[in-house]
Amino acid sequence: MQKSNLQTSHCASSLFKALLFTLYSSLFTISIASAQWFPIGPGGGGSMYSPQISPVDTNCLTVSCDMGGYYVTSDGGRNWNMIDLNALAYISAFDSQEAGTIYAGSNSLYKSEDYGKTWKDILGDAGGRKIPSFVKVDPENNSIVYLSLGSRRTGLDQFMISKDKGVTWEKAGSVLPFGSQIRGIYIDKNSPVEKRIIYIPTNSGLYRSVNGGESFSSIDSGLPGNNILLFGLGCDTANKRTVLYAGITNEGLYKSSDAGKTWLKLSGVPVPDPEGYKLVVGYINPEVVYYGTYENYNGFVYKSEDGGKTWRSVLTPGNTDKKWASTEIGWTNSFAMNNLTGCETDENIVVFTDFMRVTRTLDGGKTWEEIYSFNKTGKYACSGGLEVTTCYGVHFDPKNEDRMYITYTDIGLFKSVDRGYSWKYIGNRWNTFYWLDIDPDNPERIYAAVSDVHDLPESKMLQDIGKGSGGILISDDAGETWKRSRKGLPNGVGTCVVIDKKSPKDKRTVYATLCGKGVYKSIDSGNTWTEINNGIGPCMSAWRLVMSGNVLYLGVTRGPGGKTGALYKSVNGGQSWEKAVQSFPWLTDVYVKQNNPNEVYVSCYRSGTADGGLYKSVDAGKTFEKILKQNYIYGVTVDEKNPLTIYAAYTNDDNEDEEKGYFVSRDGGKKWENVLTPFRNTHRVVINPRDSGQLYVTTFGGGVLTNKEPIKDIQILETENENNKESIKKTFECPKVYGNYKIDGKLNENIWEKAGKIMDFMLVSGDDPAEKTTVYLSHDDEKLYIAYDCEESLMKKISKKYDWEQHDADLWEDDGVEMFFDANLQQRYYYHFIVNTNACIYDAKHNRDRGNEIIDDISWNPVVTASCELNSKGYVVEMAIPLSDLGIKTPVEPGTVVYFNLNRNRYAVENELFTWTELSPDTNYHEPDRFGKMILK
Repeated sequence: MQKSNLQTSHCASSLFKALLFTLYSSLFTISIASAQWFPIGPGGGGSMYSPQISPVDTNCLTVSCDMGGYYVTSDGGRNWNMIDLNALAYISAFDSQEAGTIYAGSNSLYKSEDYGKTWKDILGDAGGRKIPSFVKVDPENNSIVYLSLGSRRTGLDQFMISKDKGVTWEKAGSVLPFGSQIRGIYIDKNSPVEKRIIYIPTNSGLYRSVNGGESFSSIDSGLPGNNILLFGLGCDTANKRTVLYAGITNEGLYKSSDAGKTWLKLSGVPVPDPEGYKLVVGYINPEVVYYGTYENYNGFVYKSEDGGKTWRSVLTPGNTDKKWASTEIGWTNSFAMNNLTGCETDENIVVFTDFMRVTRTLDGGKTWEEIYSFNKTGKYACSGGLEVTTCYGVHFDPKNEDRMYITYTDIGLFKSVDRGYSWKYIGNRWNTFYWLDIDPDNPERIYAAVSDVHDLPESKMLQDIGKGSGGILISDDAGETWKRSRKGLPNGVGTCVVIDKKSPKDKRTVYATLCGKGVYKSIDSGNTWTEINNGIGPCMSAWRLVMSGNVLYLGVTRGPGGKTGALYKSVNGGQSWEKAVQSFPWLTDVYVKQNNPNEVYVSCYRSGTADGGLYKSVDAGKTFEKILKQNYIYGVTVDEKNPLTIYAAYTNDDNEDEEKGYFVSRDGGKKWENVLTPFRNTHRVVINPRDSGQLYVTTFGGGVLTNKEPIKDIQILETENENNKESIKKTFECPKVYGNYKIDGKLNENIWEKAGKIMDFMLVSGDDPAEKTTVYLSHDDEKLYIAYDCEESLMKKISKKYDWEQHDADLWEDDGVEMFFDANLQQRYYYHFIVNTNACIYDAKHNRDRGNEIIDDISWNPVVTASCELNSKGYVVEMAIPLSDLGIKTPVEPGTVVYFNLNRNRYAVENELFTWTELSPDTNYHEPDRFGKMILK
């Protein structure tokens, strides 16, 4: 793994800091120094943007992340260097002649001449401290650099040119539409170097310069609109031919071969509306064009080799070397495509980024490789340094030093069994794992707090807690499988869980927080729960729960509508809570010394006029002293073996905050040292319980950093227990029936009297349904019989948009029933049926990565009989499905297994989605690995 290094600095006097800032402004340099940090995790997992490829050394690439990270690789994506450029670095450009020379724009324009190891601010005050938006190096004379300045909010502020590789700058670009959003800087290589033709597409039209950028003129006549979303050009230098391509909002893709005088609309474009799509034109071969699209939750790359006349798809799961995000989360879940970029010296090299991955082709789309991660063995993935995701904690198995866990935003939970070198996804499809606690006597048992609301306690996300789903999950096999603990615990945003280690091993007392709903307690190892909110309020944004001895401390963070947080204490197991006198409006963390419950630390953010910082109490929260004044302290940790050592993590989601990294005090909080890390916003410093010299720093968008390089050669002995996964599936025995039947919705046939019943439905959100649903199932040698008895107290409000003859319409928009069948886990498809209250039928077969395909095929039309009868209590749907159409051999052999799930859509009150088996909250039922098991008798 490539090392990522940054200098460590110390807090200083105001005079020194002012001098330092002056020097920084004029000649800022980031250099490799003594502090070494090593990113760990699976790699990728967050939104990445603006990939760039060096035209000189095509193994050198850069990628930006919307969370603030900037990354450089010099070996084709095996290893990435994480770099802090003081603000979000959205743009990059490589030198056209010198390998390893990179320009990057964040709060200024920086330049590296050593593959990103060191950087200098080369713009300084020349740009008026405006934000770079695009930078471009002339393809033949690398002394000439073009730069546009302006934010997304302000649009184009300034256009500048350097003729000495960025040493000096001059203003240019007269007639450009300042205030408009520009889409890039494009250079016609067929024009003379001394009088370059330059194109700048904007949302106000297309502009061209014929004098090297000194002035521009509008040339968008002939285009049907002036909001140019996509643009590209290719230069056939052998024939002195330049071709332009432009995508116009709601109008399609156009082509010009005469410098923009006339335009031809390309009629064969796969998706004609360019909104949200990406375009790459072969810079040295204008006949080669790549078009990246997002269709029906799937990402595609199309390629034309005849200038846009014909197109073919060149990206499939089957021609891609997939890593963990595609194999574990799903091929389609990571799209839409954020950016598509080509190499200017080789039209066969293309890179795209999306919500989780970086993917590259070296052969014109014949094959692709995901380069954000690499595999160690099986499902265990290793980081090459491209860590782009928020995380909360690093958690250690108390009995197995090789086993660790990381709780993440957006990508859930990962486990390592080789001390942190490689990681396996065990996230159960939940978006966010905020915290977990491991039973000290039985480390196979884990309690986890989960939610579909991420990034708490940031203010934007706090507005969503009332709508969020989640709760507590329990695992008895070290996270390989999970069950949701629901009895007495409402559906809500699970944020923390704590085991009372002194409670009986076979009847653990467990405490859990739900943000917006308070605190809950279980005295039977999480089987049942009781609300314990006496004394808490009015803000119920329960966030952090810490236990020391018999004392519980609860941190309530800020709530929606301006509600303020607080610190609470309970000395009676949560029966009552006492509120601290000290105000903590936006509380972020609580730490209590494990051998002294009177010593309490609370961190908080600035909230309105209330300052943030780190506070310390030595009298069990009666009084507090502010020991660190920085306004955005996220997390606090005390080294229990060296109790005067305190760590405070700093996070401020401000693009240009001068403070970053974390703070450490070695004298109990009197003096502090600021430690810089390769990622500026940190969440928590975690101390290895077996080695207090090893630190793990969780971050707000840069994964986990550690100060000791992980050991690479620990053998992975642990294997996934697939039999255990199979054993926890819901199982139903389907009886065999004989005799005549009539599908009429009346439930009075013999097949229903002898059918088995399923009644234990839940909502996908985790809540209990307001209405009762009973499903009857039976079979004979040829058919499967299904009847839904759906109680509905609001029949006048049900949705029934589609009549019975509208076969394969979007019936998921109506009240009705859905069912899924998968008769063979190794076969190509699983099967899907919907019937609404008008007895209209939808039938389709689907594929989700199975056999490296993505298929939603509604042309499949089995001979299905269905009927729906409305009654005073609701409605009944009856169906008969030929077993052979489900891939089941007939006559049926007793013991045949069919994987299935049953669902109901209710729109009478709101969009309530019923399910028999527990699903992830955002899957829309399509989760075949979670189907239950039906055994045909």
